Amino acid sequence: MKGEKLELVPLREAPALKDIDTETFAVWGSGLTFQQYRAREQILRETPHCRRAHRTWGLMKEGERVASCETFALPFVYRGLRYVAWVIASVFVPEPHRGKGYATRMFEELTQKAKAERISMLLTFTERETKIYKKLGFVERRNFVATKVVPDTFIQWPAGVVPVDEKSPLSQRSGSDITFIVDEAITFWHRARAHLYARVYDERYTDVSGARLRGSHILWQPEWRGSYLRLLYRSQAPPEVAKRLMTAALVHAQRFGLTRLEWWCPTQNKESEPYAEEIVPNKIVTMARSLDPQIPVDSFIPHDRVLWA
Repeated sequence: MKGEKLELVPLREAPALKDIDTETFAVWGSGLTFQQYRAREQILRETPHCRRAHRTWGLMKEGERVASCETFALPFVYRGLRYVAWVIASVFVPEPHRGKGYATRMFEELTQKAKAERISMLLTFTERETKIYKKLGFVERRNFVATKVVPDTFIQWPAGVVPVDEKSPLSQRSGSDITFIVDEAITFWHRARAHLYARVYDERYTDVSGARLRGSHILWQPEWRGSYLRLLYRSQAPPEVAKRLMTAALVHAQRFGLTRLEWWCPTQNKESEPYAEEIVPNKIVTMARSLDPQIPVDSFIPHDRVLWA
C-alpha cells in the first residue's frame, strides 16, 4: 500500500450504494434473499438517527473502491456542553483487497475528516477481536445487557405517559431528536421530557421493526415467537417517570407478542437497574476514541442516554 494514491470520498449516488450492498450481501445477508437484504439496508439508512448527517464513504484507488464504511452523527453531553461524535459502521473490505491495510488507512482518513468538521469523538461497535481498533487508538467501553420477560397477565397503560407520533408538531415532542418506536412511530412523552426509542429484533438477530414500520414485514418472514423489543435510548428521568416509560414499553411488547425487553446498562449492579430480571455482559463492545484532548473517552457512556444503531 506504500506509495499508492488513495482517496476517501463520500458516495452519494444510489448505484454506488447498490454496488456496496451487492458486495456485502454474501457476508452480512444470512437468512435473506438479496432483495430482502437490499430493502433492509435502505430502511436502516432512512431511520431518523441514520439520517442525521449519514454518509457512506469509499476509499478509492485509481477509481476502484478498496474499502467502505458508513458514518452518522451522535450528539453527546460532557460537563453540560453538547458535542458530536461520529459512529463508524458497516466497515467492509472486498475479498481481493483484504490484508493490505486498507481498513486502517480508511480509519486514518476518517479521523482527519472528522477533525476538520470539529467532531469530538469516534465510535464503533464490534463483536469480534478488538485489537485492530486498539491499534488505531480506540478504547473499550464495556457494558452490559439487562432483560425483563414480558408477562402473560394484562398490563395497564401507565398514567401520565402520552404516545406522540413522529409527525406531530415539535411543540408536542420532547425535544428535537424524537424518533420512532416499533411500528407506530411512537415516542413516549411526559412532563419530565422523558422518552424511549426502541427496535424489534427476531430470533436471528435481524432488525425487523423497520420492515413492520413500512408494512413490508412479509419480506423478512420473521419468527415472531422469539422476537424481542430492544430499548436503544432512554432519556434521563426521575425514577417514577422511568418506571412509567418501562411499563409503556412492556405494553407495546405485550401487544405485539414479543418475548422480552432488552436494554444496555453500565454495570451488573441490579440496584441501579431495578426493572431488570437478568443482567449479563454485552457481546457487543463499544470502542471509542477522543479527538479532543479536553474530552476524555469515558465521557461517552454506551448505555441509557446514548443512541445505538
